[in-house]
Amino acid sequence: MPAEVSPAPMRRNLPRVPFFTSLGTVLDKTVQDLGLGEVVEKGAAIVLWPEVVGEAVSRVTHPQTVRGRTLVVTVADSAWLQQLRYLEETMVEQLNAAVGRTVIEGIYLQVGPIPVAPAAEEPPERPAGLDAEEEADLEAVVAALEDPDLRATLRSVLAASRRIEEDGPP
Repeated sequence: MPAEVSPAPMRRNLPRVPFFTSLGTVLDKTVQDLGLGEVVEKGAAIVLWPEVVGEAVSRVTHPQTVRGRTLVVTVADSAWLQQLRYLEETMVEQLNAAVGRTVIEGIYLQVGPIPVAPAAEEPPERPAGLDAEEEADLEAVVAALEDPDLRATLRSVLAASRRIEEDGPP
């Protein structure tokens, strides 16, 4: 006859931890623990650019990177560049509000070619500046997310933050 197995002793004096923790809380804690908070916030400024500046400006601009606390933006032509110089302070304020704290202090505008976004049916291209191994690592991080919009947003933020890490301060 097998011996009776006694129930596990009750755990006393341990803090209660909620069973469910939001993904946002887990991501925030992980980012902060890795010391990447500011890098991710700068990447978020790049990702949020189209939403902050609107469709018309977004079509003729492309945020490249963040150097120090300056967002580098390519503009389609000098006429738009001149117009956007007048809006720089407002754009900086709106970007920082969208990110949730002051990450950008200025915008450096330069004339250059604007990449064309791929059509919705086309698969997304490899994030700029990532080699195959970095892309595989990035995909491993976002693969567990079921929400395709959240997965795409996190992929964009992480790819942008990687570019910022490589560029470093000005």
